[in-house]
Amino acid sequence: MAGIVHQEPGLTVRLRPVAEDDLAMLRRIAVEPGLIGLEWAGFGDAAAPARRFAEDGYLGERTGGLIVQVEPAPGATCGSTAGCATTRHRCDRTARQGGRSGIRDVP
Repeated sequence: MAGIVHQEPGLTVRLRPVAEDDLAMLRRIAVEPGLIGLEWAGFGDAAAPARRFAEDGYLGERTGGLIVQVEPAPGATCGSTAGCATTRHRCDRTARQGGRSGIRDVP
């Protein structure tokens, strides 16, 4: 898998490009209150993630987006997480249900 990888005992963190399989979660983030907690910015355009992915794969000249994927080692007690990290957003918290991380605006 392409991307930047950080490993430490019990945990692997990958920073990787957005893949087509990630679009369903990005659509949900735009339209489901409470999915990512209090950091939710309000209803967005559910079709925007697919348009952006088709346009530049979230790797544009002015802005970009990457997925933060956390993989616990076999036998670890925490669940895996994934979230979106862009130039305007960063991975902020983990929602244990569904194994997803939330995003929020970075000041």
